[in-house]
Amino acid sequence: MSAVASLAAAIFVALPYLVGLPLRMSATDTRRVCISAAAGISVAYVFIDLLPELAEMQQRFIEVTEHLGLPFAEYRIYLAAFVGFSVFHSLEAMAISSRDEDHSASFGHGEGARIYRLHIFGFALYTTLIGYVLGDGAEEFGVHFLIFYSLAMALHFLIVDRSLRREHGDIYDRSGRWILAASVFLGWAVGTFVAVPERVVTTLGGFVAGGVVLNSIKDEMPARNEGRALPFLVAGLIYAFILIAA
Repeated sequence: MSAVASLAAAIFVALPYLVGLPLRMSATDTRRVCISAAAGISVAYVFIDLLPELAEMQQRFIEVTEHLGLPFAEYRIYLAAFVGFSVFHSLEAMAISSRDEDHSASFGHGEGARIYRLHIFGFALYTTLIGYVLGDGAEEFGVHFLIFYSLAMALHFLIVDRSLRREHGDIYDRSGRWILAASVFLGWAVGTFVAVPERVVTTLGGFVAGGVVLNSIKDEMPARNEGRALPFLVAGLIYAFILIAA
């Protein structure tokens, strides 16, 4: 039953990549309200659920590796989160630099195309790891985890999809979003059917946490003339109280 529930959650999480286009095509005001509300929910998840979970992952890593005598074990998950944050910061910096210098990505060549491939590769890895958590965490954390995690990640991916579409245009619509959708299911399959050592799982969880924090700051905070403060605040507060009460 947990595999069926986690598969349903994976489908839900992949939907922004599969059907995100209608939201892009909707009325401007409606789209801005939806994007701001999604941003508020995702950022609330980061501060109320994800950051405390990072501390728990660090403690679990220490417990499962105590007999190995690893150096700096008490910092390993935080270092993984820093690496995740830094990787996606570097990808974004390269994308901005490429956009300023070369606009050929839509034609499939030049520096812009190279940055596009790096961007998609990085986000495919990131999306695979998030899908892995869906498959691996279903048995351990149960239905409540699946509901709150999948909702937050689906809304997070809605913002990621919008950002990548704005950054890379038609080439992302033709190929990138399908690759990222497939990555969700790849991660789910690995998490469901492959046994991975817990120390590896927690380290990857730290990497994902770093990526989520950066992408929440970069993509989900309202951009100039696009954000709506009230939907962001109301949706974020409501979801924060739901997480606290659950």
